[in-house]
Amino acid sequence: MNNRKLMKLILLPILCAAALTFTGCGSQTLIESSSYKTEYLPEEDYNYQSYNWCDQRQCMAQSDEGIYFLAGDYLFFMNWDTKQTVPLCFKTDCLHADETDQEKIVFCDAFMGGGAVQTPFLAYYRDKLYTICVDRTTGKDNLVEMNPDGSDRKVLYSTSDNPLSSIFMHRGVIYFINKLKDLNGEAHYGLNALSVVSGAHEPVQVYTGVFEGGWLQNFFAYENYIYISDCYYTETAFDSIIIRYDIRTGESEEILGEGIDIYGLEDNNLLIRQNGLYYVYSLKDKTLTPSRRNYDTFLQAHPQWQCHCENPDEDFAMFSYYDSEAGSIIYDSYVLNSQGEVAAVIPDAAWSNGCIYDFNGEKYVFRYVNRYKGIRAYAKKDLLQGIVDPILVFDADNYNAIMPAYVTKTGN
Repeated sequence: MNNRKLMKLILLPILCAAALTFTGCGSQTLIESSSYKTEYLPEEDYNYQSYNWCDQRQCMAQSDEGIYFLAGDYLFFMNWDTKQTVPLCFKTDCLHADETDQEKIVFCDAFMGGGAVQTPFLAYYRDKLYTICVDRTTGKDNLVEMNPDGSDRKVLYSTSDNPLSSIFMHRGVIYFINKLKDLNGEAHYGLNALSVVSGAHEPVQVYTGVFEGGWLQNFFAYENYIYISDCYYTETAFDSIIIRYDIRTGESEEILGEGIDIYGLEDNNLLIRQNGLYYVYSLKDKTLTPSRRNYDTFLQAHPQWQCHCENPDEDFAMFSYYDSEAGSIIYDSYVLNSQGEVAAVIPDAAWSNGCIYDFNGEKYVFRYVNRYKGIRAYAKKDLLQGIVDPILVFDADNYNAIMPAYVTKTGN
């Protein structure tokens, strides 16, 4: 019996009991039953085309009018019709991100500040925005809800004592990864959930990790399921399993074994990678078949590159590369069509968070460029035709990350 199975047999009964302590019988009340639909709901679901194995940050959110995005420590809004980008602050005398006085900087309504200490997060759900921002008086980071114009800000959960990582929203529930204490005061790593529709004020742990010294990574949400990797590492071994959590029943199951990572969707099934090759995992038949997109032919032509698929669509995917022989990152993104052929190369867009949004029937590729703390956006049809002409370029590379320590000096 291998180490993973032995550890699971030993730990599973204990951790299952702990999970029951966390969730009680209320796991099914986290979301409304009207959300139990076996289809993608664009206005309620996690944007699966924002999934990025390399950089799991949710820095952008779409509304009917435009795009909200975090850049540096500030929250911005881009009106889709005018393409005008403004900080989400309506104070007429505010300098916003141009303010240099650290005693005044936190009083800009667009100043969030939470990204300096934990994973940035931004979501739009039922005419409300959700993000992490710093409290102006205490310097603590809070998970907050606000109106689309930034008004009526409400604290949902204080995160300073327990920084959140890999945080995302799906069908009215905010999920995040970190340790959470049970009623006995013992902390366990796992997937935690905070519902914004049930009125709950404290998160519950809906899945508890099964490995001693383990951790979770690489979340992915689609329809009624959350997929996540449960991992552990020692000096002699690394192992990981893919867990599927059912949001309707609160139950979890292992669906795939070690050495497998999820990279997105293909034909409404999971696009996965194993031993450097891409496969499709059928959610219905639970079988693996080679990807029809012919990515492997392209990857095998560059054996010295460690490649990672990003933002796959039905006829589109982007790849980031690391040159293992040269020991350097390639910052250009390679755009591949459905045949696995290179359609375009986007400079300085690799290893970045991004997503695909739909406006007026046209799809656009948005990229949060980490190196510049800014946004690049392209028409998808242009990229597939080899046209690399951004419709939006926004750089925030000169913004300073303000740590919460500055906030405590300001008082009220």
